[in-house]
Amino acid sequence: MAKEYLGTVMSLRPFDIGDKPQGAPGLDLDELTIDGRRVVAEIKTTTPYQGNDLGAAQKAAFEKDFVKLNAASADLKYFFVTDRKTFEIVSRKYSKRLPGVNVVLLPQGEVARSSGETVT
Repeated sequence: MAKEYLGTVMSLRPFDIGDKPQGAPGLDLDELTIDGRRVVAEIKTTTPYQGNDLGAAQKAAFEKDFVKLNAASADLKYFFVTDRKTFEIVSRKYSKRLPGVNVVLLPQGEVARSSGETVT
C-alpha cells in the first residue's frame, strides 16, 4: 500500500518493496525518485493498545521509528499507518515529534502534516 500511495504522488525508480525482510534493521523504505530525490518511510500496522493512546511498548517502537526518520537525510519522509485510530493518535499527540514528515493513513491516503493539519 505504501508503494502504491507513493506512486500516486511521485515518480519512483522501480523497486520491489518485498526485497527487504520484515523486521530487518534500518528504514522500512529507502528509495529514489526518478529525478534522484531520496524518499524514506516507516510503516506501522499497529492498533492502539489503549483507546486514546498507544501502549508503553507501542510508544517505544514508534519512538525508534521517529528517531530513524528524524536522523535520515532525505528529501521526502513518510510515516505510514494502516489503522485510523493510530493515525488520529499520531496526528494529535506525536506529529510534532516528526518535523517534516508526512503521516499517512493507508490505503485512504489521508495525510497529517507535522503541524497536526490533516489533508485529504
